[in-house]
Amino acid sequence: MSAPESAASALAAKKPAEVKPFVVGQASSLSAQELNRFRIHNEGIVRSVGARLSLFLRAEFAFDLEHLDAMELGRYASKAEPSGNYLLFQVDRFPGTGVVGFPKPLALAIGDRMLGGRGFGANPDRELREVELALLNQAVLLALKEYFSKWSDSQDEAKVRIVGRETNIKLLAEDHPTAIVYILKVQAVIGDCFATVDIILPLEMMAQSIQRAMVSMAGAGSDSGDLPKDALLWNPAFNDLTMRISALWAGLSITPREILQMRAGDMIPLDPEKIDQVELQIEGLPRFRGKLGSANRKVAIEITERLT
Repeated sequence: MSAPESAASALAAKKPAEVKPFVVGQASSLSAQELNRFRIHNEGIVRSVGARLSLFLRAEFAFDLEHLDAMELGRYASKAEPSGNYLLFQVDRFPGTGVVGFPKPLALAIGDRMLGGRGFGANPDRELREVELALLNQAVLLALKEYFSKWSDSQDEAKVRIVGRETNIKLLAEDHPTAIVYILKVQAVIGDCFATVDIILPLEMMAQSIQRAMVSMAGAGSDSGDLPKDALLWNPAFNDLTMRISALWAGLSITPREILQMRAGDMIPLDPEKIDQVELQIEGLPRFRGKLGSANRKVAIEITERLT
């Protein structure tokens, strides 16, 4: 056998190497510092989404970023639950398709609230009905519009559309298991329901927006020395939220027997010094201290001290 023939036989005997699909933009994921800035920027945006949903549902809806990471889609799918509720969406001017993993108990609680209930999810093991899916789509679209409007460079509201639904995330990861995606794990609370919403954003969907955000945050960081230390950044999404304020006096003591003997018209004596030590609580958290008085023929409290 000649030398060329022997070389050809050796090449034929070798097994072909596995070829992995290449995804455009895969190698351009964020550095650790940029990922941290991206997370910080998302914290405020996610709270804004929660405020928007609170107004829409007319109920307190807590929405807080718990964790943000960049990983391969196949790796995320391998750790996900075998069955779930995943909504696929697309946004104008944002390339690619994103996914929202919405737990069924939370979907049932939101559907219950939108139908006039108190936002409690009953029997979370059952499948979602068509009407509940339609209500969920409406709430998710509202949340996504709020989220992407914060990232868009346009003044117009982001145009978002739901393009599909899947119950197994592994099926979505089969075509591009090595694609890099950003995973936002958001803690959502409504009524008695606590759940984690997973927002899966392709790298190419957020690339340009992240670059703009990094530039703006870097510029803000360079000018931070000119701002006072106690300067507060206000999110206008909270302008129309209503919050419960309570006025309390501390240091009063009473026995259970005296409470049981109380009747309408009974009087509780107050220490005169306590009149000027009224504690103001906002949603159950102490924020201010003030003194009791009157203004415009109404009982009023003048704030004298900020507690936090």
